[in-house]
Amino acid sequence: MVYCNQKIVVIDFNVLRTKTYSFFIDDEMCNLTVERKNNRWYYGLVIDHEVDTPKNALRRKVNRQNVYKAIIFLIIILLSVSAISMFFAFV
Repeated sequence: MVYCNQKIVVIDFNVLRTKTYSFFIDDEMCNLTVERKNNRWYYGLVIDHEVDTPKNALRRKVNRQNVYKAIIFLIIILLSVSAISMFFAFV
């Protein structure tokens, strides 16, 4: 059983091999991997940023806006450096 905030999220009592479970925590899609290696169990929890959820769509939109802002900033810097160098070249 997997609990989150004192609520049962996943029930699977017969886990004998490596398995992956997907479930939501708030707006985040999470992948829990239960892995068996050399008769030992290992656990990993990863937030899935690729699945189409409202939060991931917002995250992609913000990332895209940040890339545009960075490109505009670099263009402004390049134009400023060019203008300053041209000014001093003719003085």
